[in-house]
Amino acid sequence: MQAVYGNLANLHLTASRYRDAQEAQATCLTLARAGGTPLIEMNATGALGMTLVMLGDERGLPNVQAWQAHYQAHVPAGAPYVTLHAANAHALFGHHEQAAAYLDLFEESSVTSMGYGPLTLAQVYLMLGRTGDARRVLQTAPAYTGDPVGELQRPLVEAQVLAITGAYEEAERVLHQHRAHPQMTRFPSIQAEYDWLLLTTGLRTGKSEQHLRTLGARVLAFLQASGGQGFLRLTDQLFPEDASTRHAYLRAQDDAPTTPFLRTLGHFDLEENGVFRPWKGRKVREMLALLLCALVDGERPDVSRETLTATLWPDAGEGPAEANFRKTLARLRDALGGAAVIEHGPAGYTLSGLRSDLLLFLQASENQDLSAACAWYGGPFLPGIDLPDVNAVRGALRERWRAAALHLVQESPGPQGMEHLARLLRDDPLDVQALTLLAELDWPADNEAWRRLCLTLAQHHERELGAPAPELSRVLSRLAVPRAFDKRTQ
Repeated sequence: MQAVYGNLANLHLTASRYRDAQEAQATCLTLARAGGTPLIEMNATGALGMTLVMLGDERGLPNVQAWQAHYQAHVPAGAPYVTLHAANAHALFGHHEQAAAYLDLFEESSVTSMGYGPLTLAQVYLMLGRTGDARRVLQTAPAYTGDPVGELQRPLVEAQVLAITGAYEEAERVLHQHRAHPQMTRFPSIQAEYDWLLLTTGLRTGKSEQHLRTLGARVLAFLQASGGQGFLRLTDQLFPEDASTRHAYLRAQDDAPTTPFLRTLGHFDLEENGVFRPWKGRKVREMLALLLCALVDGERPDVSRETLTATLWPDAGEGPAEANFRKTLARLRDALGGAAVIEHGPAGYTLSGLRSDLLLFLQASENQDLSAACAWYGGPFLPGIDLPDVNAVRGALRERWRAAALHLVQESPGPQGMEHLARLLRDDPLDVQALTLLAELDWPADNEAWRRLCLTLAQHHERELGAPAPELSRVLSRLAVPRAFDKRTQ
């Protein structure tokens, strides 16, 4: 039965029915867990994760991470391919640091000769801002003659490179030329990506309103039939400044709109229907920040009006402070939409019904699901907010993530542990516990990504300390890395 549901999922994917594919793959995964081998279970886990990514659902990322870690540890021949897809999935949701860490785990040449690997790698490079690398990889990609998917995907990536460099009209020429491909109608997701990018270039080249509405209607028809919001994310990542305008052309959807989701770890914005909307008003951001800080402290989730006004308008008189408070509270409630409700009780104001990475991180931590907690921790809490309460919570949350990551490194001292340790050391190159683990654990000496990380750390230590820390020096010696630091350490 597992094979039946797996084949059914593949049929749904071929027909661009991603919601149906998700259901079939979820059943396939349940059956694999009940009676399959670890590899079969991990493949089902990865397939479900990637389908969720196609649906634009970030909940697929932990599945993709588990899939990648299994291949890195047990199927090294296939690890670069899976790791590339993990990097792509994380980049699509704005987790650029994690995507870059995945790229460090394999040599570029191990994927550029593999199917559509050069095209996927070029797109990841674009999302990471490495346009030159994307152009270089694309130039060496095959023409895919006789392969309709490759014949359509390669010019799409070429147009993305052109558009990101401002050559909008040239990008449009490439897209229009290949949109007429006789096999295009067989691939609705590729067609939607063409139209979504054409809508972007059309906005920037002053195309008529009717032209833009036609493109939006085509993409809307694809979304209604497939649910494939994830296929719009790459363009939205590359051109975030006009994402709201672009999404305004997706009108009259029969599907219920996506409930807004508040990102607070590594980002501070609101995601709704695939669009990331930053908070524009400083006081609105800071009021929300104070309410979020109180929510982290479960013993006192309410914040009094007096505390809010005193913190946000310390120099204002009672009358102006009260007026500012009412105005800011109204703006915040309006901006939150369905991501949370601000309730007022005897003790003050509190957030309820919050949909946020913060709660998912806290829940995973409390449930001792350390892998999920590390996955949800995308970076510092509420970046850009400088308030005493926020700084305290930011430090506390970082320590939770750090403790979880250190535990995972010691528990699984393999490729997945290496990934967590690399992230810890990128966050703080002088972290003593992380450096101690770096020296104690038996990392593969022939791993080029690990060698590069160690060299980067050594350069940082040279700047900050005058020489690499002893733990790092031992690793450099074990990896036989040429040392420019010996004179200072002798």
